[in-house]
Amino acid sequence: MLSKPVQWRELIAQLYEDERAGTARPKFYPPASAEQIRELENALRQQLPRDLRGLLLQTDGVVEEFLLDGEWIESMWLIWSVTEILQANASYRSRQSGAFLDRNFHKLLFFTGAGVDGILFAHPVDTSAVAADQVLAWHPIEDNLTGTAPSIEGFVRGWLSGQISV
Repeated sequence: MLSKPVQWRELIAQLYEDERAGTARPKFYPPASAEQIRELENALRQQLPRDLRGLLLQTDGVVEEFLLDGEWIESMWLIWSVTEILQANASYRSRQSGAFLDRNFHKLLFFTGAGVDGILFAHPVDTSAVAADQVLAWHPIEDNLTGTAPSIEGFVRGWLSGQISV
């Protein structure tokens, strides 16, 4: 039996209300089109995990805004837009030299950053050892990967509640 698709805008808005009411809120963007998703997948030469695709089809990224002196200010991405996902992944996958010579970035699909120390969150591309929906954190200073959440929904819930931190 197929599970009901996540209503991402409602879920994220409710989590902000529950966890950060009055201090932060989500800013949603218009949905990405199916064509934009196909173009992203073609450019990356891989399909997006089902939940990430579903989220982007409901909102092309989510930015956190925080309240400062009575004004809402954009803070950081909660989930990148299609354009941000493409740019970040293309940039890392094109690296020919540098500090991360042994890291094969084609095995990761980055979808957002932690906003500190260059830490990025990703889905694994090679799912022979882990589930495609699992969320990994890449710590570039140590160049290591750690399992963070079983799914993007688990990541969003954990990140906004503070159960996931870096």
